[in-house]
Amino acid sequence: MTTTKNKQSLRKHIRQLLTEYPSVVLSHMSGEIMLQLEQTDVFQSAAVVLLYHSLPDEVNTHAFISRWYQHKTLLLPRVDEDRLSLHQYTGPDCLSEGKWNIQEPDEPAFTGYRQISLAIVPGVAFDTAGHRLGRGKGYYDRLLSTRQMAHVQRIGVAFPFQVMDSIPYEAHDMIMHQVITCTQPDLTGCQ
Repeated sequence: MTTTKNKQSLRKHIRQLLTEYPSVVLSHMSGEIMLQLEQTDVFQSAAVVLLYHSLPDEVNTHAFISRWYQHKTLLLPRVDEDRLSLHQYTGPDCLSEGKWNIQEPDEPAFTGYRQISLAIVPGVAFDTAGHRLGRGKGYYDRLLSTRQMAHVQRIGVAFPFQVMDSIPYEAHDMIMHQVITCTQPDLTGCQ
């Protein structure tokens, strides 16, 4: 099976696993993951952080953004054609629905990439070596592979069922420096 077919199969498998978790459990896990992230030295020392405004099937970042945007410069991506541009989050009123139904900031583009010290990156799956499987459009790989972003620490955040020993990857796929997850919850009795 080709790498592309393997990636598609894994995406489908993860989508299925997501349906097995009640939203309250996903929310609880998201809180644990983001708390761990807050406690890392790299986050504590970062003044400018690239983050994402989560979709329902991703580690939820909404409360985290609300808690930190007045203390750090938080940048959220906006899909512009085949690339991501970065824009500062200045509060809930700066968001509007963009491509792929993602809430994106309306603020002017942020161009001081050298100021960014941390990128918090979503993914469909990660492996223990830091390889990341995204949704297949390559937006984050293109952004993070630019010379301007070479110095940025990359942290993936994922539910425990999204972290595996090994996932399919290609040479152009960006590797995370760290992947943060939480313990697998016991779903016995969950509806």
